[in-house]
Amino acid sequence: MNVDDGFTPVRTKKERRSAKKAVTSVPYEANNEMPSKEETDAVMQPVDPVPVAVEEVSFKPIEESAVTAQHISAQEQQRSELRKLLTKKVITPEHRIGALKKSWVELTKPVIEELKLAVKFVPRVKQIWIVPAWVLSEPSSAEEKPSDAEVRKLESHVTKAVEYFKAFLVGFQVRDALAVLRLEDIFLQSFKITEVRRLEGENLSRAIGRVAGKNGRTRDAIQNATRTRILIQDKNVHLLGGFENITLARDAIGSLIIGAPPNKVHSHLGVVSRRMKERA
Repeated sequence: MNVDDGFTPVRTKKERRSAKKAVTSVPYEANNEMPSKEETDAVMQPVDPVPVAVEEVSFKPIEESAVTAQHISAQEQQRSELRKLLTKKVITPEHRIGALKKSWVELTKPVIEELKLAVKFVPRVKQIWIVPAWVLSEPSSAEEKPSDAEVRKLESHVTKAVEYFKAFLVGFQVRDALAVLRLEDIFLQSFKITEVRRLEGENLSRAIGRVAGKNGRTRDAIQNATRTRILIQDKNVHLLGGFENITLARDAIGSLIIGAPPNKVHSHLGVVSRRMKERA
């Protein structure tokens, strides 16, 4: 094969081996001499290490303030849960908003001072919001989680305040509603006269008159005998007192609604009054 044709000649294995030996056996020329031992030693001298700035990482202990902040954060979350649990709302009737605003200071003072509750009236939704004042205060680092007994006590105070405001909103005077706060086992119960007997028109008016009596004498007699407070508003009757006392008063009112003679009811109330005094 002609080299001039642009093709590279192919050598045999023997020719390639001979050419490799010829290359390795070629002596160094003057400009390509083997370096001397002194030059080699100079090149192989150890090089001083280049100083590298290494940033020191220091692990600082957790500060006490950080631990305190985490503890307070947990307390705030706990207070938020208690606030949702213990917050109660009382709907205010439209016709009682004026009386509520007029008696607001007198009405809320015992709730704030005696029960340690925070009270707020929200005009937008016409509701009274009640919550323990403790859950609204700033938590301290030394504060501990309240016990179950303390939570139940807060619930009891909130429940009393709800009954107290409901008693005022249905029409009771503040001095009468205060019995809910200062006495144990005082409840509010309401019912309609038409629930006892279906009455309309004049028959309903006469039934209301029998319950109230002339100048309220029958109502007062029932109140004194059963130790309750009675409020009559149109067809609605509201009772304030202990559970057993409310039951006795409701029985007497039911007898009058049905049509029992007032003198018979009065004599029965006398017996009830004597029995209650003997128990006391």
